[in-house]
Amino acid sequence: MSSEKRRSPRAGVNKKLQVTYVDEQGRERFEVVPAQDVSKSGCRILLKYRCQPRTVVALSLTPANSGSATVRYQNPTPKGYITGLEFLGGLVLAPVA
Repeated sequence: MSSEKRRSPRAGVNKKLQVTYVDEQGRERFEVVPAQDVSKSGCRILLKYRCQPRTVVALSLTPANSGSATVRYQNPTPKGYITGLEFLGGLVLAPVA
C-alpha cells in the first residue's frame, strides 16, 4: 500500500501569487509569494505568519484570474511557514510544460 496521500499529480510553475489572509492574531496580511508544488486541487506557498487551520485565503494571479483556498497545514521554518493550500474555486494555475 502506498503512503502517497496526494489526490492529484504535482507540477512546477513559475508564477507569483498575491495572497491575502488573516493571521493567528487576527491581523489582515498581504504577501506576494511563488506558488510551488501545484496540482489541480492545491499548492504550497511560504507565508511569513501563522494562520488558524482551515483559514480561507484570497489568491490572485491577475485581476481576471483570482480565487480562494483553505489552509490545510502549516509547518514552521526559519523563513516563515510552509503552507499547504486546497483551492476552493476560481483560480487556475497552469503547470510548466
